[in-house]
Amino acid sequence: MADAYSAYYLSHARGAAMQWKRVQQFLQVFVNIGDCAFNSTGHHGTPTQRLAAAQWGYELANNAQKQGHILSTQEFARLFELELARLVTM
Repeated sequence: MADAYSAYYLSHARGAAMQWKRVQQFLQVFVNIGDCAFNSTGHHGTPTQRLAAAQWGYELANNAQKQGHILSTQEFARLFELELARLVTM
């Protein structure tokens, strides 16, 4: 979820207003520390899952009907939970 939040605020019109290519460059550090240690308590998602979550956050901000509106953390978390099963299958 942290990758999705980051991408949402980095790309939001009232945030850093970055384009996807720039957001990808920023998030590459976090994608690089993704892992495949599924049974580890420290598992933070695979690189592909982390990038998928970030892309989802970017698209959420980029495709918003009200460009100036920022979702509350509760609304963001609710929407993320609806997407979580799809994101983990990446």
